[in-house]
Amino acid sequence: MISVKIEVCVDDHQGLDAAIDGGADRIELCSRLDLGGLTPEAGLLDRVFACPVPVRAMIRLRGGGFVLSADDIGKMAAQIEVAHNAGCEGVVFGAATVDGELDIAALRQLTLAANGLGKTLHRVVDTLADPVEAVRIAQGLGIDTILSSGGQPSAEDGIPLLCDMIQQASSVTIMPGAGVTVANAARIASATSARWIHGSFKGSEGITSGKAIESVRRALEDLQTAP
Repeated sequence: MISVKIEVCVDDHQGLDAAIDGGADRIELCSRLDLGGLTPEAGLLDRVFACPVPVRAMIRLRGGGFVLSADDIGKMAAQIEVAHNAGCEGVVFGAATVDGELDIAALRQLTLAANGLGKTLHRVVDTLADPVEAVRIAQGLGIDTILSSGGQPSAEDGIPLLCDMIQQASSVTIMPGAGVTVANAARIASATSARWIHGSFKGSEGITSGKAIESVRRALEDLQTAP
């Protein structure tokens, strides 16, 4: 089995330290994970240059839906520039129309603003009627990663659709996320053949834990060496 990499989403300094200590392959930097993740605050972005792990910054103005105005797109483009200047390897964003389809025009503007950066399409895809079609669209836009739970509340429940998305993908990586834990990370990776998984990997205290990330790593390594 191909080695599976781990992206850890964090929204504070403690989580950032835990992700680094636990051996994350990449960090998604946010604020307000309780709202699904918003653009990180300046204090966290200030740490990116010294971070030994690649960082992608969430670019999202507010919680709720994903319909963007022209003003929203302008503000997000400015935030992308800030993230780039802070040393981020990439950015995370998404946009939908009022009809519940991907907003291709908005995404095209955001991908242009993110030229030279890695680009993740976030879980806006899980609100769509046809996430598999979103794979084709994302590839055409030059997006390299899609974060998805397979249209379900958790990636474990969404395994069938995640498999369909991965089968459709060629130039884009489908990264299962939502409800990924120490207990189920290896099962999700095995069932989908995903090359990346995504989670906050919280310990018993309810905060991102370096030990939890290490446990996920061991489970994935055991999966790779299983007969």
